[in-house]
Amino acid sequence: MSENQNSGSGTVYCEKCGVHLTGERNRCPLCGRVLRTGGEEDPQAYPIIPLRSSYNLIFKISTFAAIICIIIINIINTAFIPHLALYIPLTLITICAWLIVNIGYRKRKNISKNILYLAIISMAVCIWIDYLLGWRHWSVNYLLPIVSSSLTTFYFVLSLVDRKNASTYGIYVLLSMFGALLTSILYLCDVIYVRPFAIISIGFSVGILCFQLIFRWNSFSSELSSRFHV
Repeated sequence: MSENQNSGSGTVYCEKCGVHLTGERNRCPLCGRVLRTGGEEDPQAYPIIPLRSSYNLIFKISTFAAIICIIIINIINTAFIPHLALYIPLTLITICAWLIVNIGYRKRKNISKNILYLAIISMAVCIWIDYLLGWRHWSVNYLLPIVSSSLTTFYFVLSLVDRKNASTYGIYVLLSMFGALLTSILYLCDVIYVRPFAIISIGFSVGILCFQLIFRWNSFSSELSSRFHV
């Protein structure tokens, strides 16, 4: 393959960096590699860096950092405090942080969806940690109702402030209410024994759902039809 290759009119390709450069350039501004023997360099031309390459770099760095952290955590725990199994929750927290970084980066263009994904992952990891540490129910007694209510409130307020996208936020309000549904199921099964948080969360979610159905049914049903073809 030649040292440079054209990728459309006015662009040249740097094989080393894997990017397309616009304009007439002698060298790649990233690696300094010679691209062609003639022509004047265009100071206004910038490389078009593929988004996929950026994500791959973030993924590799975060994965390497997470592995190093887990190794250090296990070494310190084994060497200095072997009587405390702190490596379990700390390892899970590290994995949760790794997931948040990678999912957050990939979904950064849609903040609402990003927050929903991160809340679900964080909640699942907390329940898992609670189970591994002896299942003291703190994740379902306190964290689940609080996170569920906070998500519902967040999307409901956004739908009030941003009227233009109110129907879109209404879908996220509905999705966040699955937390209240799970809270209700655990409440009825006597898994949740701290009642006030669960009752407030369920009542609050039911109230917002009624508001959506009564005052925003047309836009809400229209958004449902366009998204889920119902």
